[in-house]
Amino acid sequence: LFILIGPPFYITFKMLKRPGQIPQELKGAQKRRYIHEFMTLNRKRAVPLFIFIVFVTGLWFLRAESGPGLYIPQPRPVFEDNGFITLSIKEPGIDLGDGNIHKFVFKRDENSYRFFVFKRPDGRFSVCLDACEICPPEGYGQAKEHLICIYCNTPIAFNTVGEPGGCNPIPVDFSLTEKEIKIEVQEIVKKWRLVHSGVSRE
Repeated sequence: LFILIGPPFYITFKMLKRPGQIPQELKGAQKRRYIHEFMTLNRKRAVPLFIFIVFVTGLWFLRAESGPGLYIPQPRPVFEDNGFITLSIKEPGIDLGDGNIHKFVFKRDENSYRFFVFKRPDGRFSVCLDACEICPPEGYGQAKEHLICIYCNTPIAFNTVGEPGGCNPIPVDFSLTEKEIKIEVQEIVKKWRLVHSGVSRE
């Protein structure tokens, strides 16, 4: 923002100052008239620059306040049972097949592990880490037509969620029935530790 408005702001400031040099032969009323006409002309010249500064600044802060418009749900805590996490596809107030990302987190050995469940537009469920192979594991948000990597702002097409590579969330193997999604905890732990080690590979 400073780079955009700095030069026109400086020029505007210089234009609104009194003239630095006034012809010595001008005295009294003539001198005052010269200064008045000089300042009036420069004020008129400064108007487009002033409008530009106001427009750019307003647009900048309007965009900042509106933000990216992402849906970023808080992860729900879940617990493992005999090495597995079992999620009901439907329960009161929750439908994992509603087309939104559903984030979860569980703890093991004082470490937290995040993943999410997402039903793609083509009807397929995907279970992924809330992280990719490239960026720090800050997770994903959901826009109207794609997921967004929060760290680098890369869009991820809905129908590629669950496929490995690039900035796509790292897929996790799972089993699916009509009522449940079942995930092996060790699968999540192993891949999440690779993410934090910086050597995550599918």
